[in-house]
Amino acid sequence: MVVLGLISAAGLTWNENITDLLPRDDPVVSAFFRLADDFDAMDYLYCAIGPSGDGPEPTEDELIAFAGRFHQRLESSDYFEKIIYRWKPSEFHEALARVADHRASLFTEHDAAAVADKLSYEAIYRTMKNWKRALTESPAPFLAQSLYEDPLGINEIFVDKLHGLQALGASLAVHGGRLFSEDGKHLLVIARPRFPATDSHRAEELIEFLERVIEHLEENESAGRMRIAYFGGHRASLENARQIKGDIKFTITLSVAAIALLSFLVYRRPQLVLLTFLPVFFGGAFALGLLRWIDPFISAISVGCGSMLIGISVDYAIHVLYNADQIVGRENLRNEMARIMRRLGIPITISASTTLGAFGVLHLSIMPGYRDLGEFGVLGIVGAAACSMVVLPVLVTKLLRTAKRDPICRLPVLFPPLFRFTLQRRLPCTALLILLSLLAMIGLSRLRFEGDIQQLNSLSAETRRDWDRVGGIFGEVMSSTAFAVEAGTLEEALQMNETLAGRLGRHRQRGDVTAVNTIVELLPSRRAQTENRRRWASFWDNDRRARLRQSLGQACRELRMKPEAFDEFFRSLPGPMSLLTYDDCQQGLLGQLLANYVSGEEGNFVVLTSVKLQHADAFPAVLNDLEKTLPRIISYNGSSFVRHMVELIYGEMKRLGLITFGVILVILLLFVRRLNLLLPILVPLLVSLLWTLGWLGWLDIRLNLMNSAVAVFIFGLTVDYGIFLTLAMRRSNQADAENLLRTCGAISISALTTLCGMGALVFARHPALHSIGATALLGIGSGLIAVFTIIPLLKAVIVPSARDS
Repeated sequence: MVVLGLISAAGLTWNENITDLLPRDDPVVSAFFRLADDFDAMDYLYCAIGPSGDGPEPTEDELIAFAGRFHQRLESSDYFEKIIYRWKPSEFHEALARVADHRASLFTEHDAAAVADKLSYEAIYRTMKNWKRALTESPAPFLAQSLYEDPLGINEIFVDKLHGLQALGASLAVHGGRLFSEDGKHLLVIARPRFPATDSHRAEELIEFLERVIEHLEENESAGRMRIAYFGGHRASLENARQIKGDIKFTITLSVAAIALLSFLVYRRPQLVLLTFLPVFFGGAFALGLLRWIDPFISAISVGCGSMLIGISVDYAIHVLYNADQIVGRENLRNEMARIMRRLGIPITISASTTLGAFGVLHLSIMPGYRDLGEFGVLGIVGAAACSMVVLPVLVTKLLRTAKRDPICRLPVLFPPLFRFTLQRRLPCTALLILLSLLAMIGLSRLRFEGDIQQLNSLSAETRRDWDRVGGIFGEVMSSTAFAVEAGTLEEALQMNETLAGRLGRHRQRGDVTAVNTIVELLPSRRAQTENRRRWASFWDNDRRARLRQSLGQACRELRMKPEAFDEFFRSLPGPMSLLTYDDCQQGLLGQLLANYVSGEEGNFVVLTSVKLQHADAFPAVLNDLEKTLPRIISYNGSSFVRHMVELIYGEMKRLGLITFGVILVILLLFVRRLNLLLPILVPLLVSLLWTLGWLGWLDIRLNLMNSAVAVFIFGLTVDYGIFLTLAMRRSNQADAENLLRTCGAISISALTTLCGMGALVFARHPALHSIGATALLGIGSGLIAVFTIIPLLKAVIVPSARDS
């Protein structure tokens, strides 16, 4: 079975994407993924090129030349399908010409007011005077042609619309078709690789290529004066994958070594150390082998968290082997093992059932990461418990040798004085427990939740510096508030987008919104274009054209220019009024720009609008207002998303905690059935949970997407210790007093091995794994202390006839 399990596990596909831990069924998370998937937001690389701070600051020409060499290296590689660096003048003029051909369809009320301002005599005279000066200083043919075609600069309103989209809605400046920071010291290059960020193998090739290019350019092409900082989903995914793999190897090695050392110290027979790990190995192979057929695309982070099963699944083996280790000789070995297993059968079955219940409840979670962890945990515990109860007793009868030494560490001798101290000083001990609980309640009020999924990314110091640098310079490109409308046809989507723009315009007037970046004026709906053409034709009526001809003629005569040179211009008013279609905008610069705002195909179109809010708290009110007219609007705001994730984690922890407690209670009622035994098992469980959460608050360890699950299945661990100790204490005043000390020793070893298995994660560098390790250390430590202090104080409840001695 182990061999088959390992062969089967080779077919698993490890999902190393941190965002796949989020619940896609949740409306807010679904909107985030919808925008990210439709517009490839997570698959872009953002590169900020600017001065390094060493040496003299480069000039703009030097900066452009350096960025050009970087762009050339990217473009000559086969890694990218799209690179946004520079829009050539020819591309811009081509886009402008296409827009100008359809200017009647794009003529809004705002445009009408802007053009009207250009038609006063003073404005016409000023404009023509500037033209004459420009032609005198540089009599280039293309300038003369521009003068004859558009002497009043009417097309400038369409130039502004193109510049707005070129800047991608951010606080950027477009110079020479390039994206500069507002201070002009940095250039932005945006690249989209041909493969998604989740493809870690190709991402590794890409990042190695980029590092080589950047190192060569920075050292050899700029003498250290320039720096290229870059960040994107591929770099984050790769570093997460590397860190997870490294942490899993390290923590598993550390936990195995610690458990082996601990076992060697407490066993009389060193060969039992190897047997201790047999159920763990079998449980892991069993779980991974079956997962290949249940969920082959499993979260690597969840299985990394599942490495804590080493410390959990080893518990059952320890109870069997520690009791077997107390057998003195080999006479009647089979009978002795049978007696041990009869005594341990019920406690192991109950404890395995409660742990399975705790892990099984995770499968009810809306969080994919929890479900993956639950599946791995359930299968691993089933395999380990079955191996401990079926295989180990047989192997022990075959392999157990006569003990040649006493254990180096004699744990059982610690408990008689501990129990006597507790029972003889009931009042001080009870007061101490109450004080600790009150302190924990204060700590509970300080407990915080971390909803920012980015905080679970494991990034190197260099990558974080690049992230901060790119975000600090071009942050609005990488993250903004976004709204999107969705419809079956593009026309319907564009009409909805116009409704959205109108509502956002009202919020802009109120001050809630400071900037709106939309394609509403560059690609209106057919309905809006019909209204725009009607406005254009009405604007250029005979009376206005006559007044314009008179004013322009007078200005030309005063400036000694020929009025008849502009006859072609007058014949173009109002001119052709053709419809602008989406197909007209698919090529060239227009196509590149609109691809950032329109996604989809016939049957499903999404149109995006990015927004800058005055303050983050305005988002709920703006969204609530928009939903009144656009109920199906898709929205995203970073701060609001984090708040929602906090609520989601808190709600899931409460829901899963209550379900877990209910499942454990039902299991205990089925097996125990007596209130005097049920109470001592449950009280330490609840107290340890309070202590765990309280200490997390005091130590400012935030509950996040992953470690909040630990607080749930700690239920299943603490209750195990309570079951073994309560049942052993009940038997201690009947016929088997020695069993109590053995059980206490086994519980201590189990808790310590679990601390080694789960607590080893505290040494992980990945934030998700580290937070789980810290939470586990506090939870298991609290559980162990609660069990060994509270249950002895309740001995009179467990065994009513027992004396304090």
